[in-house]
Amino acid sequence: MPKKCAVLVLATSILLASCAFMSSTSKAPSDDESPGFLESYNLLKPYPSESGVKAWRYINPKFASHQYKSVIVRPAVIVSNPDENSISPEVIANGQKYLQDYTKAFIKQNGYTVVNNSGSSVSALDIIVAGAEVDPVTWKLRKLTSVTSVMGRITGRIPIESGDDSLLVLEIGGRAIDTQSGLLVGASFVSVPAVKFKDKADSVAEFESALTPWISQALKNFHESN
Repeated sequence: MPKKCAVLVLATSILLASCAFMSSTSKAPSDDESPGFLESYNLLKPYPSESGVKAWRYINPKFASHQYKSVIVRPAVIVSNPDENSISPEVIANGQKYLQDYTKAFIKQNGYTVVNNSGSSVSALDIIVAGAEVDPVTWKLRKLTSVTSVMGRITGRIPIESGDDSLLVLEIGGRAIDTQSGLLVGASFVSVPAVKFKDKADSVAEFESALTPWISQALKNFHESN
């Protein structure tokens, strides 16, 4: 992929993800600040988490679970920048395919049909993994970034700026969209300390294994509400 295109994909991915992660103390963005992933940061609320990681969820009260019998599982996105060189393109590509395949299997196991076309009673599910810098005490979002940037700093391949005490996390989860109206059905994410992935990013199998409990938790949290 040409460098210009890669940078465009990275910027678009971060823009897409940037409305998805927040603390309950974050202010809602203005219309100019919101890229449209969610209507407002304040839509996401803390959700109980047995694993101990922070979990966030939103369910649109306009939609009931019985409306949806089929789901389009769109290609998963792991926000990355090849110039940061902390995770190989092979690991990223395989991780994205793994997340999509895992999500399809989860959907089928829970009684839904995976389809390719929009229609009545069909929702579309986007799966995203992004990097984030959060306040170590309040977990308030400071900055959305790439997974490769976060992992580069965790592993020491990218220097951490002096005085930066941000907790580095991976935000793992997704959103569901009504395919006819385009309205948000809901969203579910978990904020996983990136250190849990410190020794897992050099291997396709280990990276996929490290992702599994967190994408599973995010999907279960969403499914529990329906």
